Amino acid sequence: MKVLRWMAPEKMDGKKYDTKCEIFSFGMTLWELAFEKYPYDKKFDKTHLEDLKKYVTKGGREKIGFGKAKDQNESAIQQKLKEIIESTWHQDPDQRPNLGELLIKIEELSEKHVEPDALPKIYPDKQLDLDGSRCSVDVEDDFENFTLDNSDINIKTIMPFEEGLKIHQQIRKNETNEAIKEKRRLAWECFSDNAEMGNSQAKYWKGYYLWEGYHIGKNREEAIRLFKEAADDGVSGAQLRYAFAIISKKEKVTPAEIKEFITYLTMAADKGNHVALYNLGDLYLNGKFHVEKNRELGIDKLKLAAAFGNDAAKKLLDKLDVQ
Repeated sequence: MKVLRWMAPEKMDGKKYDTKCEIFSFGMTLWELAFEKYPYDKKFDKTHLEDLKKYVTKGGREKIGFGKAKDQNESAIQQKLKEIIESTWHQDPDQRPNLGELLIKIEELSEKHVEPDALPKIYPDKQLDLDGSRCSVDVEDDFENFTLDNSDINIKTIMPFEEGLKIHQQIRKNETNEAIKEKRRLAWECFSDNAEMGNSQAKYWKGYYLWEGYHIGKNREEAIRLFKEAADDGVSGAQLRYAFAIISKKEKVTPAEIKEFITYLTMAADKGNHVALYNLGDLYLNGKFHVEKNRELGIDKLKLAAAFGNDAAKKLLDKLDVQ
């Protein structure tokens, strides 16, 4: 039962073990290596593992808290490492990144903050203090004023993301303008509130509303920022939209932008997004953006897109006389 501390919530519920479970366990291992502690060791000892299961299956996770950073570089490393670990802990397995995405993020973190050929510093056992717990000092201070009085506090009720998405999906073109506006208002408020709470899907939909100017004026710069955040959290629709946002309405695209475009397009394709698969197949088949032509790879992507129901891919394969 010791492995329970690293186990994904869906596996705890008895579902079949798959690669998304591995990603969750990978994130727990990263946390363990970073903080030199067994997961949940302080909360649940070996006699309370059933309580641990309930905690994790209801969304509970380990705390990721770093000590005070020495400088901005260290602070940036801490923040990015936190984002990487948290991305593997999504309650919804489909929102977790795949292994390729994880390795790209870790490699990018290393390339940005670690000097080439620099040797890692080796610390004596138990000396590493990423969370600052070993150098904390008890401060005798006056905290008497920090009490909750009996006054009522108005707490805003936030609509669950799923309800907001359902409202958006119920919009019909033949409805009155007033009805459409009201539904978009409700959906926007839901997406915006849930995005502020860190919901990756809500970030994507908030970005979509900002991109299209639904309920609120267009703000494509902010939309792109939200698309990227959601894309990095593994939302395939956001990965596709962010990829095309990189190259949209630009007379000239830099090699770095092309590389980023292909990276995010590939991420979306790897998650089975048929539009991304079609465009990736077209890109390799025809050598677009000066990418080296690869007919075999291009056709493979087109076949996958067609299998997922993409009509454009089916037509192109028919034109190429590919079965």
